[in-house]
Amino acid sequence: MKKNYFKILGGLFLTLFISVQSFAQLGTTTFNTASDNASTTNYPGASWSDGSNGGTGFGVWSFGQGASNAGRYIGGTPQGDPSFGLYSENSSFSYAQRALLSDLKRGESISFDIGVTGINSGGEVFIQLMDNNIPVFTLKFSGGQSSWEINDGGSDFGISQGFSTTLSFSFTYLENGNYSYTFGSANGTDFNPNNTISGIDAIKFQSENQGGGENFGFNNLKIDSKYTINNNSSVNITSPTTAPYLQVESGSTVTVASANALTISGNLTNNGTVTLNSGSSLIVNGTSTGNVTYTRNLPTSNWYLVSSPVLGQAYNDAYVTANGIDSGTGSNRGIATYTTSSNQWAYLQAASDGTFNNGQGYSVKRTTTGDISFTGTINTANVSVAVSNGFNLVGNPFTASLNLGDFFVDNGAAGAISGAQTWFWNGSSYDVKTSGNHGTFEIAPGQGFFVNAAGGGNLTFNISSVSHATAVFQKTNPRPEITLTLTEGSDTRNAYIYYVNGTTIDYDLGYDGNLFGGVSHSLAVYSHLVNNDNGNKYQLQSLPDSNYENMVIPIGIIAAAGKEITFTAEALNLPNDLKVYLEDRLTNTVTRLDEANTSYKVTLNDALNGTGRFFLHTKASGVLSTDELDLSNTSVYATANNTLRVIRLPSGNATVKVFTILGKQVVQTNFSSTGSYDVSLPKLATGMYIVQLETATGKLNKKIFLE
Repeated sequence: MKKNYFKILGGLFLTLFISVQSFAQLGTTTFNTASDNASTTNYPGASWSDGSNGGTGFGVWSFGQGASNAGRYIGGTPQGDPSFGLYSENSSFSYAQRALLSDLKRGESISFDIGVTGINSGGEVFIQLMDNNIPVFTLKFSGGQSSWEINDGGSDFGISQGFSTTLSFSFTYLENGNYSYTFGSANGTDFNPNNTISGIDAIKFQSENQGGGENFGFNNLKIDSKYTINNNSSVNITSPTTAPYLQVESGSTVTVASANALTISGNLTNNGTVTLNSGSSLIVNGTSTGNVTYTRNLPTSNWYLVSSPVLGQAYNDAYVTANGIDSGTGSNRGIATYTTSSNQWAYLQAASDGTFNNGQGYSVKRTTTGDISFTGTINTANVSVAVSNGFNLVGNPFTASLNLGDFFVDNGAAGAISGAQTWFWNGSSYDVKTSGNHGTFEIAPGQGFFVNAAGGGNLTFNISSVSHATAVFQKTNPRPEITLTLTEGSDTRNAYIYYVNGTTIDYDLGYDGNLFGGVSHSLAVYSHLVNNDNGNKYQLQSLPDSNYENMVIPIGIIAAAGKEITFTAEALNLPNDLKVYLEDRLTNTVTRLDEANTSYKVTLNDALNGTGRFFLHTKASGVLSTDELDLSNTSVYATANNTLRVIRLPSGNATVKVFTILGKQVVQTNFSSTGSYDVSLPKLATGMYIVQLETATGKLNKKIFLE
């Protein structure tokens, strides 16, 4: 029969607390997800039967007992009055089992208090963590033994904790699948269990042949977690964090601060609010349920290329207002899509709406500096985006950075991306990035960019290519390079020369990148190939990292007449004593640009749209002067208004003929030269032409590309 009292001499009081090893980065607060005790509020009239479900967050109780002299009750035990109690004698047993609403997760904890009056020889009391009614972890004390024992699927093993009136026990289900425990003076760390403990779904308390007048009491059951956020709580993540799972309940909030990252090894379940501040990132290796909000900061009121890192965000008048989107001419609003077939922008109209498509890029403009936000479900699998022949505006569809090198690999085999190159908007102009030079570049969440599709088909954004990386281009051995900058008023444009081992003076796929051709340019600087010029405008040209002095680089300019343009250059990691010079063949001047505070300024009498006037030189020693240049290397280039300009001509009579690539003559003109001459051209089709120049000193053939 039961003994209904609080304290008995020689009784045992044990507090069993199963706690969690958690990641401090997610927060130091433990959130209670389930609790129960034997109070009259939870169990009116001390009623405790099959299917009882007092408290919150647990499943129901179930019971079992022998034929006689065993049972359960709510009343007085060493745990107090009221508490849950079991008793058994004469080889009988009694148990109470409490279901969990879901399997115990890595990082969760279970806790409760127990008290034992005593145990007859041959009897025992134990607590078990169950998986589908099979015990996977047992803590027990047997009558007549000197210490407690644990069983995790193999043989029982004793621990260095004997019978005592007050004890605390902790069981930690570690993120690596192992467990640790502490129990009074005993402890164990990172145990690899013989049983799999990933499916714990119930707690079982049992008394067996405990003895007449003895009882086993327990109370104050709780489940706590640092990864289930509830009770209208807020959690801020301010350092890189990995969590085994994340569950956010209604009314609660999790915010990942800027420049921080959250990795969820398992599943994300969001019924509250999850916000990723601009510059943060999120990777979910399992499934994701519920919406996430990603904000992206636009640091100026200029246009920016963006993409939605979530699926389902609509844009309309309400979105325009909430995100400070600018208004333009008429009903135009500052959200635009790019039309590949016409290379034109299509602007959102007032009172119209749409939804940001997965993997599609958009141009967005705010009225002032600030954030735009995207709310929707996140992508946890590959994303496929249809493209058509020509320039397509796409974007990173994930909430973490996407590696550009992997993106090229995923889309290069089928030839989906022409020229192994992409273009990113830097706030004022487009910068090309190529597979060979920018393989470590990371495309940020919410970043849009252009590709030139070789034809119709699909681009693949591979989820396995995402990471929390934020670095753009890194090399342990920095390459030699020159950045040539052209400035007109407040506008600047850049052309890049990289010196890369293994490249050539001809075209190198993946290393030479074109000036973006999806928009018209009123100001631009670029280069033509040093050898076998194909007429393409290269914003980036890669050249061998040797024989520098013999590589003269034709520089192309697009600029309006009457404008003052300024050239500057930044040279990095060039060989010692190598100097950078800009040659202007029209003014017959050479200017060194690699020194601090040096530049070359010139006011254009005529509009420029081509190469032939400016050349970039590198020289290891001495000073480059016009006397050293090959004066017979006359330049021929096209300017605006159907004009062919010939400069650096010797004085005297000259003849210019222009032929198509098939040999058909389309122009012939005779003139007397004083150094330069402009040849008027008829309306000609875009393409490559051969210019033949004949003077008293000989003949010269030049290839040019006319647009």
